[in-house]
Amino acid sequence: MTGDERRARLAQARLYLCTGIRDGGEDLERFLDAVLSAGVDIVQLREKTAPVDVQRDAAKVFRRLTDKHAKLFVVNDHPNLAASTDADGVHLGQEDMDPNKARRVLGNDFLIGRSTHAPDELLRA
Repeated sequence: MTGDERRARLAQARLYLCTGIRDGGEDLERFLDAVLSAGVDIVQLREKTAPVDVQRDAAKVFRRLTDKHAKLFVVNDHPNLAASTDADGVHLGQEDMDPNKARRVLGNDFLIGRSTHAPDELLRA
């Protein structure tokens, strides 16, 4: 998907869900299929403790299901994981990689989101 297509989907999105891997396997697939069918427009894989290889396996499930439903898929914290799993974007916290560095890793076709908690953080985002 091109960056313009991703940005167009983002502009139309109304419901964003952050979720972990859950129990993995079929439970994850059923869960994602259900929430995407119910109207979630963007799903974010937010798994802080699982090893990267486990996150990569889960990301493949997220990608497959979001493709099936023509929805967006975002990875939390890891631009390299987002790139290697063809996610639509990455979400970065204030303590994560600098968004400019993430842009260099991902290129212009990927979405980059940033957590903000104060006006000065918003200006830097």
